[in-house]
Amino acid sequence: MPGVLTASFALGIAAVAIWLGPALQIVWRLHGIRPTFSAINTSSCRVLDDPYLNGCEQSVIHSPSGLAFLACAVDTSIRSRWFPPLFHYDQEAALTPKGAIVVLNLKTAKATPLKLEGFPPTFHPHGMSVITSPENPDEVLIGAVNHRPDGSTIELFSHNLKSHTAQHLETFKDEKILFAPNDLELVDRHSFYATNDRGHAKHLGRLALGWAKGGHVIFKDADGKARVVADKLDYPNGIALSADKHFVWVADASQAQVIKFERKPNNGLRLRDVVELPHFSDNISVEPTTGAVYVAGIQEGFSCSVVFARNGFACPAAVTKITNNTDQDVFFGKKYKTQPVFVDDGSRIEAISTAGVHLRLKKSIAGGIGKGVVMCDEAW
Repeated sequence: MPGVLTASFALGIAAVAIWLGPALQIVWRLHGIRPTFSAINTSSCRVLDDPYLNGCEQSVIHSPSGLAFLACAVDTSIRSRWFPPLFHYDQEAALTPKGAIVVLNLKTAKATPLKLEGFPPTFHPHGMSVITSPENPDEVLIGAVNHRPDGSTIELFSHNLKSHTAQHLETFKDEKILFAPNDLELVDRHSFYATNDRGHAKHLGRLALGWAKGGHVIFKDADGKARVVADKLDYPNGIALSADKHFVWVADASQAQVIKFERKPNNGLRLRDVVELPHFSDNISVEPTTGAVYVAGIQEGFSCSVVFARNGFACPAAVTKITNNTDQDVFFGKKYKTQPVFVDDGSRIEAISTAGVHLRLKKSIAGGIGKGVVMCDEAW
């Protein structure tokens, strides 16, 4: 009998090792290459303690106006009870109208929530995209993931930069193909790419990082129809178009990497490159003049999981800048440089998820699931 029990125990350990194998490989890789927890580029940074700048999971810097648009929970206690991506399903919290699109003036550090006109009061934003309107340079189009009580949607708004309002234009909802949206990237007024971060709306199996491959990227066309353009992804999170619009960058959160796709003439995607990072990847931003790609993410899976569970633990944060490699080692196949440009021990920002840079104003910002937004007086 002892021999049978020993064999059964060994088989159980082996099964767990196989199940968690991909995730353990990522943790082991990050342990060897992650940036030190010594601060990088934090001396000019401060936390903007504004009542609206809480739980700002995504941010988009609109370079022409010098404004940053943030998708904020505002009341993080509501998000801790209703946020389907983290399996929080309190229906009472879902009906509480707290989330907001907040405009942050990078010159004055003043935050202003937009009044959403023609839109129901309940708003639970997640991913977001902002582009200049082709008809009016003083107007932007805002696309936002909204985790409604009756299913997640993509909402489209129009905002005049001289106002404090945003007019709701339309809602896209397709639970067959976009049941777990995380982020989106507007192509124009009528089309966008979006990430679906797991294979099922309530798929707990994705917590075994790196094995499910149930996520995908969709493209919604001007005809209102959407289709899958990249599939079998582990956990597609943030998404962004390259500066020249020829490529799409997708953060694979569970694999600590970003994937570069080439856009086809029919807006389908063709895999081009995979870039490994020294930390987990969340949201992506692209600096429009240089084409540099910035990826924000947590460094420590364990300590950050504790942050999600309860307060009192620091969650180390990092931002990596990706550029084309022009050094000699490019001839040996190293196509990209990956440089950590912001590293924080977690004391300034709680579980970082987004970051962006404005070169002309020499400003950088970072946001996360907790209170406040970090603003730095330098461009990373």
